[in-house]
Amino acid sequence: MAFITIQTYTYPHELAIVRSLLESEGIVTMVLNDIIAQVNPTYNVGGGIKLQVRQEDYQKALDILHEKKFIQLPQAKAGVVENVTYRRAVTTPGSKAYYYNLAFALAVFTIVYNIAEGIIATVLGYQDESLALFGFGADSFIEVISGLGIAHMITRIRKNPHSDRDMFERNALRITGFSFYALVITLVVTSGINIYTGHKPVTTFWGVVISSISIGVMWLMIIGKTKAGKALKSEAILADTECTRVCIYMSVILLLSSAVYELTGFAYTDSIGTLGLAFLSFREGRECFEKAAGKHDCGC
Repeated sequence: MAFITIQTYTYPHELAIVRSLLESEGIVTMVLNDIIAQVNPTYNVGGGIKLQVRQEDYQKALDILHEKKFIQLPQAKAGVVENVTYRRAVTTPGSKAYYYNLAFALAVFTIVYNIAEGIIATVLGYQDESLALFGFGADSFIEVISGLGIAHMITRIRKNPHSDRDMFERNALRITGFSFYALVITLVVTSGINIYTGHKPVTTFWGVVISSISIGVMWLMIIGKTKAGKALKSEAILADTECTRVCIYMSVILLLSSAVYELTGFAYTDSIGTLGLAFLSFREGRECFEKAAGKHDCGC
């Protein structure tokens, strides 16, 4: 398989941007003279770092770089474009790289958001003796594990859109599945005890607030993931969008149970809401094991 040089760079970060763009378009690349760059990425590499592509991909690569205004086609001479500095970032709106970056950013945001939501919900749920809110927060922590798997999935399909789920993702799914099942048992047993004893929360006000915020945030996440998934024609990302809808369903259950209790003071509302969360958690846990076995695309 013959490789030819398409561009030569002085600094590694310049090469990394263009290489990412080409690989997002399915073009295999190879780098020469990058040993020094690996030791010190900011070092000015004498002689230049050469970015190479397969000979059969050369014209396609030129067309892509010309379209994104990294090069002018007349500069291409005898299969080599020397000392060309990048002009635009690969995050140009509308490019594949832009949508992969969007999908990855949403995955990272999901992780950070769920950590914050989990801490706030479990602390307030414990203080207010609201099992539904506490369980909702525990679910958020489990979603962090899921989010790590999704971020890894996006990185994988960015490199190879047709690759299969790897061991990291499968292990993340199994851990998430076991965590959901453990949460289900805890919520069902505790809600049963609360119903038997007639336990009532101090207040469910924060359940209303947190669930309302969660519904809004998750809806925006769905819009962003759908946009990225359709642009990239990625079934995996679109499937993850459907998983996010489950988070909205859980938020709606918390909102309804918390609001009804605040308005009526009905003793069993919080426990009933908890059982609803347990049901959805059971479904998520079951689906995690199915996905680990390769039966579904969704990474959550």
